[in-house]
Amino acid sequence: MMLTLIATCYLAAQTLFAVPSGWTVEDVYTGGPRPFSLTLTLEYCDLGCEEARKRSYIRLSRKAAAGEIVEAPKDCALQATVEAAP
Repeated sequence: MMLTLIATCYLAAQTLFAVPSGWTVEDVYTGGPRPFSLTLTLEYCDLGCEEARKRSYIRLSRKAAAGEIVEAPKDCALQATVEAAP
């Protein structure tokens, strides 16, 4: 069984970020208007939420086998998804 790990790392202003070994950059957002997708979903977002949306971030991914020990990037939010067996 394989896992896909996604790390979302929020960046402070003008901070350098070194991509850890074994991780791949999936997405980078450095401020300004975000691109819109072909589908538009409207949801309520208060002022705190809107400020969080403007924060710069880098999103990384990595594949790992079940039971494998992987060092996560420091101060990043992690998400894991299980891939179906072929």
